[in-house]
Amino acid sequence: MLLTSPSANDALQALPDLLYNAAYEVHQQEAPVACLITDAISACSTAVQLSHDVRGLDKRTMPTSLNTVAAVPSGVGKGTSYRAFFGAFTNHLKEQARRSARGAGGCAVVDDVIFQVISFPALMDHLAGFNRNGSIQWEDGRGFLKSPLVKGHLDKCTQAWSGDPPLKYKNKLVDLTAIDARLNIGIRIQLELLLDFLRREAYESVVMGFWPRFIAALHDPKRFEPSFMSVRSPTSGMDELTLRLQELLTEAEERAHPNQTERSVVALGEEASAFMHQLKFYLKQWTNIEFADVAEAARRAWENTLRLAAVFHVVCRCEGDISRDMVERAWTIVEWSLSQHRLIFSRADEEQLPPRMAEAACSSRRPRKHSPYQDAQTMLACLEALVSQSRDGHTELARLHTRSGLPAKRGKTALLWLAQNHVVETCRSGQRTLVRLAPGSDLQLFGPGTYRSSGGAL
Repeated sequence: MLLTSPSANDALQALPDLLYNAAYEVHQQEAPVACLITDAISACSTAVQLSHDVRGLDKRTMPTSLNTVAAVPSGVGKGTSYRAFFGAFTNHLKEQARRSARGAGGCAVVDDVIFQVISFPALMDHLAGFNRNGSIQWEDGRGFLKSPLVKGHLDKCTQAWSGDPPLKYKNKLVDLTAIDARLNIGIRIQLELLLDFLRREAYESVVMGFWPRFIAALHDPKRFEPSFMSVRSPTSGMDELTLRLQELLTEAEERAHPNQTERSVVALGEEASAFMHQLKFYLKQWTNIEFADVAEAARRAWENTLRLAAVFHVVCRCEGDISRDMVERAWTIVEWSLSQHRLIFSRADEEQLPPRMAEAACSSRRPRKHSPYQDAQTMLACLEALVSQSRDGHTELARLHTRSGLPAKRGKTALLWLAQNHVVETCRSGQRTLVRLAPGSDLQLFGPGTYRSSGGAL
């Protein structure tokens, strides 16, 4: 698979038809694309994690829980999206209340899994025991960033995302242990508030792995043209998705019997396993090159892809094991999310953080020492990726420098070194400077397997 940069429209079209049709319907109410993608994923994950886990390549079972964050301005429709996609949970809770009011005391009741304002002791009290479930959903994430849960227990939130080991907490002299608990988090927040949190509360929440576990999306009409759904849905899909989520909630109720608490496990099919093997190699190869500025998120991308593919598989009632189509759809969305991490969290960098904090953040993402040899490798790898996507084998010099992420002086030196060794060539086209691989150049000059992204590799 060639290196790509999926757009928001690519991510939308990667949603299975059931989710895409629902998103299209909500989009007609002027909800932003960033919320449509993250809310669809978060709602489905909240329902699927109740009764399903997923098995990876090493046979380890992990949650289908997925965290999402949408950085969206106020008043553009994020509440509309949230209420639409989580309507199934609201309806289910109302139905439980009606049954209780009618005196149906013997009915099984699934956990009230949706929380907004909750402290960590209260969350642990809810999750304590076996196979308990929770979902923290904030329509406006400002309260989440100010909550004691964030200020003192981010490490526990990341542990809950992993599933194991069990969460332990002593509350008022009572030992609480949550075994095989499942917790996902969905946040909708203004970008300025999130950046302010990163400035004040330090960048370590990224480095420690809290934010990198999130599937991220940005809606910023001041900097970018808003994305719109370009493919019209032939059906009205929200009712169908709501019905499917209610079926999953009912299934979780039926499994709530003490002797039926184990979750079902979905596994990868043969072709999906092959794709995930390739993806693991690809991410290991490119994390410190193409994704150097979002390396923490790139290290979680493989597992998020696996979890998202499992969620799609279950929600869409697919039979058997997870198909290659589902993992490819999931990877398109996760790869797009990495570009959103770059837009959101890289802004909390040199310009946004205090100087000392910015220096620490940059040093955590890039090696302290660089050699011209390493810079040339990076520049050549980025050039290969860009020209593989062009029709004439050329790319703009400015685009190459942006893609490499190297400082101007080091990038110029690396390119000059490649040109002197007859690996690349430059030419002028009007006001533009174009770069291409030199015909017959010896690309093995830098050693095998260190940078290549084409020719059968991912």
